[in-house]
Amino acid sequence: MNAMTGAPKPEQRPWLAHYPQAVPPQIDADKVGTLADLIRTACTTYADRPAFESFGKTISFAETGRAGQAFADAGIRVLMHPEQFIVLNSDRPEVRENSLRAIGAHARVMDSLGLSRTPWNLLLLHGGKGGRAAELRDLIPDLPDAVRLRLGLENDERAYSPRDLLPVCEAAGTPLVFDAHHHVIHDRLPDQEHPSVREWVLSARRTWTPPDWQVVHLSNGIDGPQDRRHSHLITHLPSAYHDVPWIEVEAKGKEEALAALAAPT
Repeated sequence: MNAMTGAPKPEQRPWLAHYPQAVPPQIDADKVGTLADLIRTACTTYADRPAFESFGKTISFAETGRAGQAFADAGIRVLMHPEQFIVLNSDRPEVRENSLRAIGAHARVMDSLGLSRTPWNLLLLHGGKGGRAAELRDLIPDLPDAVRLRLGLENDERAYSPRDLLPVCEAAGTPLVFDAHHHVIHDRLPDQEHPSVREWVLSARRTWTPPDWQVVHLSNGIDGPQDRRHSHLITHLPSAYHDVPWIEVEAKGKEEALAALAAPT
């Protein structure tokens, strides 16, 4: 429709005949506001309705809102690391479609919790399909805001080193989450005290706005630095992490590993 010709005639919009009586034929964009405003209004209006169901448990929009407020009140930063099957830059269209649907579901959970659309509440992915960094770089700007504004990328031990991901992150305005364990395995380094670990901590920090939101990953191998398997506890904290504001611990022992790190030495 040419905007100069005015609103289309009813016969040009046959779908209107199928609208419920309460649904207006046009939306007043000034009244509705942004999509985020619309989602918040809908969650408030239908607060008692089911929002999510998983493993037989159903929670309402009101319950998710209270959970999100509880996180905020406790000063808890919420981050998500969706499954490895999300490959946004796959060379298979059906995988790309499923991946977008899956990470979109994670973003909707964050929205329902009232979490900010910023990297403070990170949605973290690996680089995906190897050898397709350019495709990854080019698709990020077209992602839905609920995903794009929270997105972070992490180096892995096989397909994408921090050297591969840094140009993608710089071009797309996406923060880089550096993982020293993955870096050591990928580059076959002796341990996490290698000088390059500090160099990559600082390079990754420059992709974060603000820098004090930077997140790094911490893990150790069960049988040494080259073992991909995560150990039960953290036995080595690299000195390169000494001034990192946020360290996400990846250990099989979970809270036990955190308690051991926090214990006085």
